[in-house]
Amino acid sequence: YATHQIVWSMAGVFSVLASIITFYLIYGHLRNYTAPRFQKPIVRILLMIPIYAIDSWLSLLFYRLSVFFDVARDCYEAYAIYEFFVLLMQFMDGEDRLVAVLDQKPAQGHPWPFCFLPKFKTGRGFYLLCKRCVLQFVIVKPILSASTMVMELLGIYHEGSFSFTSGYLYITAIDNVSITIAVYFLVLFYMPIEEELKPFNPVPKFLCIKTVIFFSFWQGVLLAFLVWVGAIQEQAGWTTSNLSSFIQDALICVEMFLLSLALGYAFGYEEYLDPDAGLVRPVLRNIRDVVSVKDVVNDTVDAFGGSSLRKPTQDNEVQPFGHFGGEDSKLSTDERSTYGT
Repeated sequence: YATHQIVWSMAGVFSVLASIITFYLIYGHLRNYTAPRFQKPIVRILLMIPIYAIDSWLSLLFYRLSVFFDVARDCYEAYAIYEFFVLLMQFMDGEDRLVAVLDQKPAQGHPWPFCFLPKFKTGRGFYLLCKRCVLQFVIVKPILSASTMVMELLGIYHEGSFSFTSGYLYITAIDNVSITIAVYFLVLFYMPIEEELKPFNPVPKFLCIKTVIFFSFWQGVLLAFLVWVGAIQEQAGWTTSNLSSFIQDALICVEMFLLSLALGYAFGYEEYLDPDAGLVRPVLRNIRDVVSVKDVVNDTVDAFGGSSLRKPTQDNEVQPFGHFGGEDSKLSTDERSTYGT
């Protein structure tokens, strides 16, 4: 009990620090909301730090209910991956210009270890395929989380067990396939436009996203494997399932603090500062823009509903990319009023 309290207290400190650092960064973006099409996905990505940290800290306190607490954390993982996809698309000045660039690219090869697969042509169909493959994770993850809760209530989930009679095995297998597809097609999407994205320094941003995936999924699978092989044993008052979840949540609290520092570099708001802005910004209006998921719902309907993508309104001529993807990226005074800035 004493060890539990010590770990919980230390994890709480790291969670609070991670949340404070991240909320300060989010506030900086919302107060200087000069490029909403970039900053909206950025703020949504940043929110995963306090969500992960607070959720994991609560799971430490109520460790017997950790399966239920982790539902929100796991669902937001998929959402953050899709928002990074959206951010890359916005860095390319939107769908029309992105497709115009992809149409002019030569056939691309697959990354290791799938180098043996035939090369593929990029273009409108390729973009839509990537979008669907990333979005499927956003759909599958909540379904898996809901199934996990039902199985846990029915007593057939057995977290950490790789037995064919446990629901954990099948949930983990499906989750693994879904997340692998999402990340693989995110990499495929990035490869042909790597050169155009260099001004936006996407590598640290991508590494942060991949790090979260490791912390939230593969680290948990590794701990479950250690339980399965007997490396983690039952303790007084603790089942192996409770113990592995406790270790996972404690590690995430520390890791989110470290990641909050990295995100400050990868997703800083300094480049969006508006020297002409007043001292008071209508942050609450900008929050409404960020928390609204109407755009995500519309994207999902468009991607899977058969409407495909909008046809380009201009010729497929690739325009030069400037800072923020062009001088028109930042909002005019009238546009700021629309976004509440």
